[in-house]
Amino acid sequence: MSDMIKAKDRPDLRAVHDDMIYSMIETSVALVPKDSEVELTDDDCKYTRKFDLVTPEDRRFGSVPDGKRMRTFIFYNREYGDEDNRRLRLALAGIEAKLKEMDPYTAVKKQGKVAGQYSKYIECSIKDGKLVIKRKRNAVSFTMNRSGISVMFTNGIDSWESMMSCYDCRAQVEQAFGILKNELDGDKWKTFDPSSVRGRSLIKFVSLVLWCGFATALRSYEKRIPVTSALQSLDNIMAAGNGNEWRLTEVAKKNKDLLKFLGLQEPQNRYYLKEHNVIR
Repeated sequence: MSDMIKAKDRPDLRAVHDDMIYSMIETSVALVPKDSEVELTDDDCKYTRKFDLVTPEDRRFGSVPDGKRMRTFIFYNREYGDEDNRRLRLALAGIEAKLKEMDPYTAVKKQGKVAGQYSKYIECSIKDGKLVIKRKRNAVSFTMNRSGISVMFTNGIDSWESMMSCYDCRAQVEQAFGILKNELDGDKWKTFDPSSVRGRSLIKFVSLVLWCGFATALRSYEKRIPVTSALQSLDNIMAAGNGNEWRLTEVAKKNKDLLKFLGLQEPQNRYYLKEHNVIR
């Protein structure tokens, strides 16, 4: 990661995947026993106290068989990095504003609770009865310098293209589970009837397929809107009327553009309903 921070703007490291530009470095790593016992710190995992992760430059790397070495891809994307840094700045600004609204002594006491995972970036103190909030520059710089950088370890995948394709599949599966759980209300069905369970399972499965298909189509849409926003916008298309005759309300331009992009015709201006007809 340190090498990537120094070389992320080099043009010879450019790699492209799914119309996104990355800087990419390939290497190999291996796990080897530590030369000597070291004290375990708070940032260490209990399984790493006896091992080091080394690259080919380390003299111990050659003692590891090829089959136990991991191919490693370190890549950087500027857009992801800028977005992560923006979120970090906004989070710190919000935390600082909340602390300033509190009593100084209470703010110092509850700093960790208010800041949560961001507490490592902020230090509170009291000077002349006033609250002083300082950002830990080294911690903030350390995180921001590594924003947008990812490291992938593989065993059996030797090319950047194959690794990114596998990662895309994994990400899409995770996205599908997230959609099923959150967007499609994947909570308990509260039914013990086998027929109801089978029917709801079919509806959930078809809904998930449609949702993922919609998400795939929207990736090439110029405005890059999420599926939820697109559906909420289309849900505003309504018809008003009474009895058998109904008239379509005005369709917003963004909905017309979205329907055209999806290859769907705009709804008719008038509807004449017969018995048992329902507009959905």
